[in-house]
Amino acid sequence: MPTVLRQAGFSFRIYPNDHAPAHVHAVKAEGTTIINLGDLEAQPSIREAYKAKPKEQRDALAIATGNQNLLLEKWAEIHSNE
Repeated sequence: MPTVLRQAGFSFRIYPNDHAPAHVHAVKAEGTTIINLGDLEAQPSIREAYKAKPKEQRDALAIATGNQNLLLEKWAEIHSNE
């Protein structure tokens, strides 16, 4: 489970062999927020959350939005052999 970004206590992970669409698992403490990364025209959006507080969900989404290009590049690198 490659961690591709660490910020503000979050670990943003992209799992090999995971399904499309491009997304990250933002993990902090006991909570996980799954964020679809969008594309050049669509902003990231929260797909689901498990035990993540609303503020953690908002913070994770803001970080993913600010790092959208990086996260999309990492998704492409990890899934390039599929």
